Amino acid sequence: MDLSRLLNGEHWFDPNPGSPSAIYFILAFLFAVILGAGIYFYVSRQRLFKDHGLKLKLASQISTIGIALGFAGLALLVLRFLQVPYLSARALIYVVLLATLVAVVYYAYYFARVFPGQLATYDEQAMRRRYLAKPAPAAGRSAKKKKAKRRR
Repeated sequence: MDLSRLLNGEHWFDPNPGSPSAIYFILAFLFAVILGAGIYFYVSRQRLFKDHGLKLKLASQISTIGIALGFAGLALLVLRFLQVPYLSARALIYVVLLATLVAVVYYAYYFARVFPGQLATYDEQAMRRRYLAKPAPAAGRSAKKKKAKRRR
């Protein structure tokens, strides 16, 4: 592999880059797995995390990003296999691959550093909501509701 080609802009933005190599089949499989996992978690998020709002929100967010990146990657790879001019440029596929890597690194950091604190806070608040006594309705308000019902 000639490293000087990687620094050349024509290599990245060539409108007709030629036939794809075997690496593009691996990328197609990777993006198909990401798309499939995103669809699965989006469809089954209610069943998996029905009682936990924080996990439900996070599953929705991650699955939506996975669906978008998987679909964009597969669409660009199909265009590359079909050798559509300009839309099969290497740079477009690499941008989606870079966005996927950024998302993976971000969520790895999020799950390692941020999520445990948010989870503990959420669980503590849920425990308080569950076991603290709920205030009784004000007496004046219920009397007003009864009067309003009688007038009708």
